[in-house]
Amino acid sequence: MLNAIRLFLLPEENFKNSKKKFGFSDKEGKFFSDDESFEHYFPSASSFLILECDNYLGGRLPHCQILYRGSADKLDYRRMFTSLRYEQIRHHFWDANAGEDGVGGRAEGLSPTKVQAFLKREDKYFKTLVRSAAIKELIYANQLLDIDAMRFCLFPLNATDDANVDAFRALVRLLFDMKTGSDTVRLAVANIIESQKKERKDALNFDIDALLNTMMRSPVGSVC
Repeated sequence: MLNAIRLFLLPEENFKNSKKKFGFSDKEGKFFSDDESFEHYFPSASSFLILECDNYLGGRLPHCQILYRGSADKLDYRRMFTSLRYEQIRHHFWDANAGEDGVGGRAEGLSPTKVQAFLKREDKYFKTLVRSAAIKELIYANQLLDIDAMRFCLFPLNATDDANVDAFRALVRLLFDMKTGSDTVRLAVANIIESQKKERKDALNFDIDALLNTMMRSPVGSVC
């Protein structure tokens, strides 16, 4: 399930050319096809992935990013953003009283339309986005003095042009692909970054271990 975080962190619209976009692979390093990746994460029309995060801007600012299946022909998926916590919306996805094993089950009548209707009614900050250009402006926002602009940010970038987003994509793939505790890989990355710095202002202040730990603590829920 940890690999699913790539879908939240990267501003993609579909699984076409997923090898380049996400790099999903098996233990032997063989890349999954576009269709395999799509069906794995969104096997049905009632499949959802939910990430809950907290931003800290003059206080805790929670939000959930919700991914759901789009068109099977286009291999696309879509996004909703809400300032409500997962516990406030959980009942729309999961019925804790369903079934006889105590685990619960999918909420009756679960659908994107039903979820959207609820969020539109209950959350004035609710957004639904489809296009990559709009998604990256939201999740990579860097207006630190503007709470509304930063509300759904996951990782502020200095700029959201293709070069910066591609560099971040490469870092995300590296973080997920490298073996935990691989000092050799970490040192190699640090050396590459250092060698590419042009000026002192380019100095990188980034804790790879901290990012990985944060990702592993972030609640990721799925409903299939």
